[in-house]
Amino acid sequence: MPSLHDRTSAPVSHRMRDRRPAPTRRRPGMAHERGAVLVIGLIMLGVMSLLVASMIRTSILELRIGGANQAALETFANAESALLASIAANAGRWAPGFTNLPVGTAGAPVPVVPLLTTVQNGTVDEPVIRQIACGNPAGASSLAAIGQNNAVAIVVFDIVSTARSLLGGVQRLGAGMELQTPGEAC
Repeated sequence: MPSLHDRTSAPVSHRMRDRRPAPTRRRPGMAHERGAVLVIGLIMLGVMSLLVASMIRTSILELRIGGANQAALETFANAESALLASIAANAGRWAPGFTNLPVGTAGAPVPVVPLLTTVQNGTVDEPVIRQIACGNPAGASSLAAIGQNNAVAIVVFDIVSTARSLLGGVQRLGAGMELQTPGEAC
């Protein structure tokens, strides 16, 4: 009988030859499942890739919508600032027929586009001021009863401002202005 010392002193290659791998135990039906994990993994990878591509397309679309919305808001703000600047610059000038006066004469409308400093990402056209009505107010019959039918007249102006975006959008903003004036002015 070999001693314990003899067995351990044998060359390494001799010890490895004596050992054989343990036989693998397979359950019944496992032969058909070889590579199933790989196929399932590839299918899951494909589904995840489609999901990621869909999410990227959605985010790009949302960015475009957000950019267009921002440009529209900036264009609206530009048109509004031109409209308000026109109303403020012409304070005290609103009278019947003042829109027909040549630019630069006393009482004529003041151009406001050169005065604007807040135009963002676009351009603004000069606001258009039109007189659309001048006459007795709706309650003139009650004033006639007391002998004051020519005391007051109403002048109605329409002011339209147009702004253009760098992206090609156009915004038109209008406002109406109604003023009282002496009855003889119309």
